[in-house]
This record gives sequence, C-alpha cells and structure tokens, in this order.
Amino acid sequence: LDGVYIRGSFDGGAPVELWARATSDHTETRRLLIRVADGPTIWTEGNATYYLDPHARIVYTDDARTAGFTTWPGPELFELARAAGMHNVGLRRDPSTGHQLIAVESSLVGAEGPTSWILEFDTTTKLLASLSLWRNLDRRGPPAFAARTVEYFHDLPDEAFAVNLPSGVRYQPKEVTVAEAALGQLAMPGYGLEVPGTSVEEAARQIVGEMWRAIM
Repeated sequence: LDGVYIRGSFDGGAPVELWARATSDHTETRRLLIRVADGPTIWTEGNATYYLDPHARIVYTDDARTAGFTTWPGPELFELARAAGMHNVGLRRDPSTGHQLIAVESSLVGAEGPTSWILEFDTTTKLLASLSLWRNLDRRGPPAFAARTVEYFHDLPDEAFAVNLPSGVRYQPKEVTVAEAALGQLAMPGYGLEVPGTSVEEAARQIVGEMWRAIM
C-alpha cells in the first residue's frame, strides 16, 4: 500500500483532508498534500514544503520537508512507537474489518512546543488507524488535530496532489520559529553550535534542524 487519504479536523472544527504517498521502503512520505477548509494548503515537492495562505495570496517556502507528516503511517511507525516506550492505553475491535486495534499514547516537547497524542494501529497490518494530537502534554481540551478516517491505497495518482494556485500569488521564505515552551532546550549550558559567518536566519535553521534530529 503506497498511498493514504486521511480526513479529520483541526481544533474540533475546521475539516482537513490529507493525501500522502510512501517512499519505496515505506518509511517516509515522499509526496504530501494537506487542505484545510477555508484555510491554508500545505504540500511537499522534492525536498521543500510550501504553505499557501489563500487570503493573503502568499506561498511560504521552506527548504525541508517539515509539514509534520514525514514518517509513513505503517509498520515502521508502529515499531518506532514500540521502541519509544509508548504506553498501551486500550484495545478494541474495528467493526469494518474485524481486526484488533491497539491504542498507544506518548508526549514530548519539540521545536513546536509540547505535544501529546494517541495513535491507534491495526495489529494485523501494523497500519495507523486513527490519530489524535494535542498541543499540550496531558491531552487537555479538544485535539489540535484528529483523524476521523484513514484509507490506504496501492497508489495515488499525481492528480491527487495537484494544487490550484490563485492568480497573483507571490512566494517568500517561511520564517524559522521555535515555540516559547521549547526555548529552554536551546539554552542549556555547555551546548550549542558554532556558526561563524552565517546569517541569523541560516543559524536558526541549523539549530532547529539539529534539534529535530536529536528528537527523532
């Protein structure tokens, strides 16, 4: 199965559609498109991520695949969840397939701040069956993102990732940001990077990149 289509919502409200295509080894996504109703469209192409703000007619560009859905939601993610020591929080039977689903939970503080989630996997196929994600460590309030349905395909056509840009859009680099809650991790004594001769923007990108690699 090389393609996935996910329907869900942000903050319990705005509908979201997500299409993704797997790499040949089924460990990462190599193509991604996210559409938020009356909101941004986010997609990856090559090793870059694009964020369309339809109201401002701006496409923000990022020179890395950082759309938040890099890992393919299959057996690799299932094994990663087990290796990371996630807590099993429940079992249930999927009424549509009859397969058993296992729910696991975990949390971390990354470059985007505190995050916690509950993932459900099909124990037969090891594929992700549902996802709920919160921007706090204790799953408080409505999820920042919740996947209602997850469908897998043997392939998705290129048309599934087509983006219709409005006329007159302009492109500009996306600012590098780090959540305030994560700043403490970047200020530990004895740690840092030497970045002589680079701009503040490039230094920030290197630091955040190193932070994400450490988290992963």
